[in-house]
Amino acid sequence: MKVYDCVPGLEFDEATDFDISPCWFQDATHSVPPWTPMFGWFWINFCRHGMQYGAESLSLPTVKGWDWRFKDGGGYLALLLVTDPAERKVREERFRVAIKPLIENFDGIWNGFVDEIVGRYEKLKSLNLDTASNIQLLANFEETIDTARRMWEIHMYMMYGVYTAFVLFEQLTKQLLGIDDTSPEFHRLTSGFDNKSFQVDKGLFELAKLASDMGLKDVFLNSAGDKVKDALKTAPKGQEFLKKFDDFMEKEAGWRMERMAEINVPTWLEDPTPAFNVIKMSLQRGVSYSLDDERKKREAERKTAEKEVMAKIAPEQRGWFQTMLKLAQSCSSFSEEHNH
Repeated sequence: MKVYDCVPGLEFDEATDFDISPCWFQDATHSVPPWTPMFGWFWINFCRHGMQYGAESLSLPTVKGWDWRFKDGGGYLALLLVTDPAERKVREERFRVAIKPLIENFDGIWNGFVDEIVGRYEKLKSLNLDTASNIQLLANFEETIDTARRMWEIHMYMMYGVYTAFVLFEQLTKQLLGIDDTSPEFHRLTSGFDNKSFQVDKGLFELAKLASDMGLKDVFLNSAGDKVKDALKTAPKGQEFLKKFDDFMEKEAGWRMERMAEINVPTWLEDPTPAFNVIKMSLQRGVSYSLDDERKKREAERKTAEKEVMAKIAPEQRGWFQTMLKLAQSCSSFSEEHNH
């Protein structure tokens, strides 16, 4: 028997919600399998807020974000369309002003947001949960709620900003070059950037190399992921490896989870099995290559593609094309990094 709503006020109601929109789309990307109640509460409340915050902060001409509802463990979305042509025109003029800072200073804005949100995370993580009083636990949880809200504001402001620019750049390449985002040439223009997500993946790969160099390859290959840690504890040099592994988890990768934003799933610090499985897969595939070399190869290909493409653009159009290219490239690295 259902005693209370998981997301009070935002549970799907056929009697009223079809008046808001005739179509509600299931977010199968994020809510399959079904969310647990707390996951649903956080996501519906604050992803919804972030989508509307981002759309309004940038004054997107055609939409005011999305509305969300919770139903049977899943999230359902409806577009909040701007249907009045006069309002769209006003919003378009505001958008041209609002998008300018991202065009001129993407790195500064993004890095500032990263510092802000990581600072919030560090404060939340500093509380000793084993010794904290109930009052401290409640205060920490309230700060967690506020941090989740702020995270979604940053997420959607940045995503709408750079993804909108990405779409505009693709339209420009269609018009001037006859290519779209499925073209290999387009991919070369937006590939090869470093980002935090890549750095963590590279760190895990380097740990796989270290395990191989320390003679621990067979320990990984012959052990199930959840048994690797115990096997390493008794293996020659295993304790030495674990010290480096634990340090990497503490500083870089330990707050990853198997399902993004699912509070009920253990972090890698709590259960390192997923990290050991990543290392194990690298050892199975071989560790004789360099991820850095692969990225630098793509970086070189990108710079070559940039020169080739710019030579095809009329001189009077190069300035705007270069501006939009830079923001589209920022979209590429942001898309990878924001999930970290």
